[in-house]
Amino acid sequence: DGGWLAAALLGLMLLALVYAAVRIWPARQGLFGSGQACAAAASSPLIPVLAVLGLGVSAYLAYVEITHVAAVCGPVGECNAVQSSQYAQIVGIPVAVLGLVNYVAVIVLWAVQRSATGRWARPAALALLALAAFGVLFSIYLTLLELFVIHAVCMWCLSSAVIATLILLVVVVQLTRGAYSGARRRPQAAAA
Repeated sequence: DGGWLAAALLGLMLLALVYAAVRIWPARQGLFGSGQACAAAASSPLIPVLAVLGLGVSAYLAYVEITHVAAVCGPVGECNAVQSSQYAQIVGIPVAVLGLVNYVAVIVLWAVQRSATGRWARPAALALLALAAFGVLFSIYLTLLELFVIHAVCMWCLSSAVIATLILLVVVVQLTRGAYSGARRRPQAAAA
């Protein structure tokens, strides 16, 4: 149940990573160069909204994991099989608790890079980008475990994977928008 959905989401997460790399490559000098200020900030309010949704999903899964109650799974998936597997914890810490930490960090980094000036803006923006990319990579890992090791799918976990992927896409578009708007202006300026 839900294997086809998890496989489709896995493909979309991989495509999102490719898209992020394609967007970041031409913007790498502005993002990672030695300039004084970050060329852009990921200022979209969609980022903290998505992170709050992720907090809700992670909080519910953490509650299920810590209290050992049965998860409400819905019509697709076997959330309880995933939650009771050995992969629901990493070094004794429930994966959902790590998700909580991740989404809180996204909100904090979003706020810092959006409001900071000077030397803190760039590191916060790059940390937000790195955390968003790591969130998708970790979601890919967990989805692979669900499909090929646990042989069960958790709809809550897939929801978190969708949220992590959307956060990455919004962050990448926001941080690279200057590179793309500048690239569009150059050919027109050369033709004039």
